Amino acid sequence: MWTIGRGARAVRGGVAPAVMALLATACAARRATPPLTDAAPAGVSESTFVVDVPMRVENRFYGDVVLYIDRGGMRSRLTTVTGTTTSDILIPRRYFTTGVPIRLIAEGIGAASGGERVSTNTGDLMVRPGQRIVWSLETQLQRSTVGVY
Repeated sequence: MWTIGRGARAVRGGVAPAVMALLATACAARRATPPLTDAAPAGVSESTFVVDVPMRVENRFYGDVVLYIDRGGMRSRLTTVTGTTTSDILIPRRYFTTGVPIRLIAEGIGAASGGERVSTNTGDLMVRPGQRIVWSLETQLQRSTVGVY
């Protein structure tokens, strides 16, 4: 039985206890939610790439260059970097698998003296999740350096 008092509040039985029980349950469920962490999601290995890999290209070469990535003999075009500029790019995570090396290739656009194309590559690179790449392309591409940090 309900008893209605001033201001139309239920004072005995009924609505107020039900609302209080609902709020207590909701608050308890909220506290039970685990905190956010940097750990890998369930079912994802710590060695799995879940984000793209950042790369800085410092192009000191006089001309524009086209960047490629070679993974297991499959070559894919990444981007073009304008001559004498620095570019920050993200390499899609699909190109990376832990334990599988990649190779970056830079080809100058146009022909060098003698009609030969100018290019260089990094050699095999092992990149782990969370690392970044810095590639310095020099005025003579063959003198370029790369670092994985």
